[in-house]
Amino acid sequence: MLREPEVDSSDGASLLPVKGEHPRGHSYSASLMSKALDLVLSANNSFRGAARSLQILGEDAAEGCPSLWSIRNWVLRVGLYELERPKPRTGDWALILDHTIQIGPHKALLVLGVQLGQLDPKNFALGHQDMTAFSLEIVEQSNAGKVLETLERITEQIGEPRVLVSDAGSDIKKAASLFCERSSQTDWVPDVGHRMARLLEAELKGDPKWESFLSQAAQCRSRCQQTPLSPWLPPPQRSKARWMNLQPLITWGVKMTQNPMPAWAEAREFKRLFDWLYEFEEDLGDYWTMMHMGQETCRIIKQGGIGSESLGNCREMLKEHAGDARLRRHAAGIRDYLKEAESKLKPGETLLGSSDIIESVFGKYKFLVERSPQKEITRLILSIGALTSKRTPELVRAAMETIKMESVANWFKKYVVENARSLRKAAFG
Repeated sequence: MLREPEVDSSDGASLLPVKGEHPRGHSYSASLMSKALDLVLSANNSFRGAARSLQILGEDAAEGCPSLWSIRNWVLRVGLYELERPKPRTGDWALILDHTIQIGPHKALLVLGVQLGQLDPKNFALGHQDMTAFSLEIVEQSNAGKVLETLERITEQIGEPRVLVSDAGSDIKKAASLFCERSSQTDWVPDVGHRMARLLEAELKGDPKWESFLSQAAQCRSRCQQTPLSPWLPPPQRSKARWMNLQPLITWGVKMTQNPMPAWAEAREFKRLFDWLYEFEEDLGDYWTMMHMGQETCRIIKQGGIGSESLGNCREMLKEHAGDARLRRHAAGIRDYLKEAESKLKPGETLLGSSDIIESVFGKYKFLVERSPQKEITRLILSIGALTSKRTPELVRAAMETIKMESVANWFKKYVVENARSLRKAAFG
């Protein structure tokens, strides 16, 4: 595609870094490319919005700004470069695995990594650019064998990882177990958030009182919507990952039973809508305590990793919540998780215990593609690699000189011969 040459804004009118060394064969500087990528991947602009923003910021350099298609192609090339560039061979890699699913038969298996030795022992909270993208594979059917093959290919490049972190999805969990049996130094650690959700589910799912609370909360929400008391309606209940997202509903129930009726409310109407809650007042206290124990465990592990100090802090926190048999049983389940995690530790070591970052990367990718009329997996899945990239001018220049659009096309064809768009075009012309 032909592009207009950049305009030299040496008079200071342009806000864009149009000067600088250009990648070989390109009309734009690596600095401008880097800014364009950040407008999409950091500032959440659409490709069209990023192109327009560059034109506005460039003022009289607007004619030299890239099109949305150029920016889109840069994202794909940087994403593929991030996946294919060599990674250091060390023994302290923590690998995080998960799948994302979209409309259509395909889903993507993503493996991200971070070196434990480079993490702050007091802050294990991770950002997208802290991660390294190792593998992104599009599959129609995922099973333990395919996941295991992916892990073995990564091992050929970086050696045996120290730890694998994932939720308890059957295919990934089985593959991780098989891999760890063959590896002398790799352990699998279940994601703390998913484990806490499973414990809460085991305690509440099928409980008649809990099911009654959910049912009446849903009915209450429907009745409240068109009334002056709509600000007090219960939060919506999620159908997906519901056991990880109960805080709004439980907190609402607790606050409604603890706070008095507002002075302006009509007493009869308030009682009609919310009097049912007092039947659950004692149970809501237990629900909140169980949820709080899990959330505090997550907070400590996500912030401090899995180490002797953080595990000790979790156990001290659980001592503060002794109660009835149900609370003691729930606390015992959390202690079992802590004991399991502790068994994986080597002396003086701190391990990663959360896979939140991979969920965050998937979420950012889905936000990026949500404007697309085609929701199936397309080449834009490579934006996941770009999200984890540092996106410095030096890296962007290397990516542009290494990865061609033909490479992007060939990478995608390796996984998807015909997608929904091509099939639709063939059918309807």
